[in-house]
Amino acid sequence: MADQVAVLQTGTLAFLGFLQKRRRPLSTLAESCGAWIRTTVAVAIIIGSMVCLGIDSAKAVKSIIDDTMHPFLVMAFLYSPFCLLDLRPVYVLAMLLYNRRKFEKLTTGTCDLIRTGLVDELDSGASANNFTTELIYLGTPHSQAGSWKCRTKSKLWFLLSGTILVLSYGYFQLVVYMRWQKRHLKHRGNDTFWMENLLDPLPPFLPAWQNIILWSLCSIFPLILSQQVIGIFVLNADFLKEGLRDLNRDIREQIESFGPCRDAVHLKQAMNLESRVMLWTRLVGSSRAFCSELNNFFGTILFGVYGVDFLALVGFGTIMIFMPFMGFEILVLYVYAILMMLAFMTLFLIPLPLAYEESTCVSANLQDLIDWICHSLTDGDPEGKKLFDRLTSLEHSSRTYPCLFQSAGLIYFTRAFLTGSCTLALSLLFLAKEFLSDKETSQALSVNATRA
Repeated sequence: MADQVAVLQTGTLAFLGFLQKRRRPLSTLAESCGAWIRTTVAVAIIIGSMVCLGIDSAKAVKSIIDDTMHPFLVMAFLYSPFCLLDLRPVYVLAMLLYNRRKFEKLTTGTCDLIRTGLVDELDSGASANNFTTELIYLGTPHSQAGSWKCRTKSKLWFLLSGTILVLSYGYFQLVVYMRWQKRHLKHRGNDTFWMENLLDPLPPFLPAWQNIILWSLCSIFPLILSQQVIGIFVLNADFLKEGLRDLNRDIREQIESFGPCRDAVHLKQAMNLESRVMLWTRLVGSSRAFCSELNNFFGTILFGVYGVDFLALVGFGTIMIFMPFMGFEILVLYVYAILMMLAFMTLFLIPLPLAYEESTCVSANLQDLIDWICHSLTDGDPEGKKLFDRLTSLEHSSRTYPCLFQSAGLIYFTRAFLTGSCTLALSLLFLAKEFLSDKETSQALSVNATRA
């Protein structure tokens, strides 16, 4: 089902060889050659990203060695963001290529129901495709995978994330050109920017036009692809959120349908509430299986990405705080970079905590329905008691095991975590600034006292 929700993302990554949608024998030689070519392209993209990572790392090490004006830790954070942005696609695309066979669990398969007491639960190894099936039975065609709503969100994610990264790189090159123009144009009018060595301070010579082509193909393009991998996870989480929202809406409609008559057996027969509760049970179980499959496949990837983005945010913030003011255009560049990382860490991940909140609302709505039915039960009402037991068991299951997205069992994506992690990153910068300022002041005082 994941390929139906994030159509553009999965199609692009499958075309480039990072994903394998269907495991079936390759019937012809052309199909076999095509599969090998796509895999080769995927490996080449990863190797190109590693080359850019190596170049930026070498430039950072060289600059840190040559610069003796700032502490080593500060210099490491100053030069780390660009290395981290090169590391991001290497990690994400390599993990995706390594686990591409497991992606089939999110796209194909069947789901078997296991009857345990009064609750129908899903087999832990089942596919999440039943989530779509139960939504169809619930009567929510706008939440079906592959609908116009899902396709529109997929296109918007691709265009928005790609545009943000392309604009950042384009403006970065504009700043580089403006700085070169200020340094060289007045002194050597015959020089051209396209022949400037952008690998400085490294010894090798690489003209600017070759550098731009190399970084566009081997750094920015893979970075856009890495964001599309995250997009598959987030768009499917958003689809899960929409399905749970429809479930909550259906439960509230059943609560509102209770009129002056509160006879549980009469209402069960009139509204077919018994079959409705069974549908809710299957939908809750399939949503839990869907969430588990997403966590199993994307959890480790998102853990690394969030850590890299956090460190990159700290690095760009360090540049803003510790570097002297070098012009308005450079200030705009790093403000844009900080806002971009904040968006990737918060706004782009909003569906994850929203899905969790919708999942917890299921339990609250079921409890409201239980309260209504509880007032109508009588001692000689076995049918109503059976319905009450089913709802109680479903409410307990929904409250105990909500759909919570997590990464490697270490990061749990709630609204508080997303805002708190960004606040922590920005707070650490000001604390470090105050600490180093006090340290430099004390060192200056001791030097003056010694001279005196």
